[in-house]
Amino acid sequence: MGTGGLYIYTGPIIAFFFSALYFGVWTHRRERLYILLLSLSFFCFMLAALSQMLSIPRDSGLNAVVSAVIYTLCISLLAKGVALRFHEPRRDRLTVIVAVAVVVLSAYFYYVDRSLILRIYVQNFGYGIIVIAVALRMQGRRRGLDLAFFWVLLLFGLHFFVRTVLTAPILGDLARYDHLVAAGADPEELRRAFAASPFWQVMNFSVFISGLLIALMLFVAVALDVIEDFRRDSGSDTLTGLLNRRGFHLEAEAVWRDAGMRPVSIAYGDLDHFKAINDTFGHAAGDRVLKQFAEILSGELRHWDVASRFGGEEFVLLLPRASGEAALAIVERVRRALRDAVFDDLSDGRAVTVSFGIAEAGPTETPAEVIHRADVMVYAAKRSGRDRSVLDPQVPQP
Repeated sequence: MGTGGLYIYTGPIIAFFFSALYFGVWTHRRERLYILLLSLSFFCFMLAALSQMLSIPRDSGLNAVVSAVIYTLCISLLAKGVALRFHEPRRDRLTVIVAVAVVVLSAYFYYVDRSLILRIYVQNFGYGIIVIAVALRMQGRRRGLDLAFFWVLLLFGLHFFVRTVLTAPILGDLARYDHLVAAGADPEELRRAFAASPFWQVMNFSVFISGLLIALMLFVAVALDVIEDFRRDSGSDTLTGLLNRRGFHLEAEAVWRDAGMRPVSIAYGDLDHFKAINDTFGHAAGDRVLKQFAEILSGELRHWDVASRFGGEEFVLLLPRASGEAALAIVERVRRALRDAVFDDLSDGRAVTVSFGIAEAGPTETPAEVIHRADVMVYAAKRSGRDRSVLDPQVPQP
């Protein structure tokens, strides 16, 4: 195999390397789902590229559809992984619609209205739309890595349009491709015809460079997250696994610096009559109640919300991208879930309830000031009969 032959395999080899690297990291940090998605994305790229390069499957039509499906899955997984990493999990519907359209049209322009050029436009424009949509959801971020990744993603998405428009019309051997397919040409001859086209040459180079840049930037993001996880472990509550007071304030500082997380609210919760539970059933039973409440919080909160135990039966929730009213709705979901929960250690069948105070952060408030306002609302909830959530109606203005 000549050096030219070796060159075309560089992309799949690099993709496999990053796929294995991300998968290895994910096996140690399984709570970071986005790392697994990134691993699968690079693995799909490797499979799709090899499918085309090695003509597997050998039938040209099936090969076109299979490679389109795997490439589309690759881009979709990359978009979802990046969105999860940067706390932008919304609007997956567009990705699904575009992905389905790409696959369907790729099959149509092979089996019904055969046109390699139109398949190229459909796939590249579709992938560009998916990537740019994710980038635009990050618009307005001010932090260094977020801002850098916004521009890298945006340029990566735009390159699908620019590269295709500039190179696809330079047909080269692509002009013969559809005729070769119609004539029943050997798959190896088809592969050589496609590989000789300017489009394929430029695509391999541009995808290799941009993909490598994205992979490296994502690796930086993963490394920062792993470091942050270790730091969070030192800021965790040993009983519940939630953050402790120190860990909460570290998270709050990061959220406060990110304009993309606004509006942000804080909820302060205090379990009702918890001392009576300890006195009646013992501290071991009380500890299990605290642990079960922590599990309820983990199940009911959004994945970017932050739950912490400040001590005893007091819990503080950090709710980014939630106005006071939105935070109230989230907290009410938690409160009802706790009230309806069954605690096996409480033999008299009593319900465990919680009182919450909620405050939306003002433009110039510090986390400590918002926590104080939420704490004041807890006392209002207790005075009103407990097992309720009270929202501070005032948001301080500068």
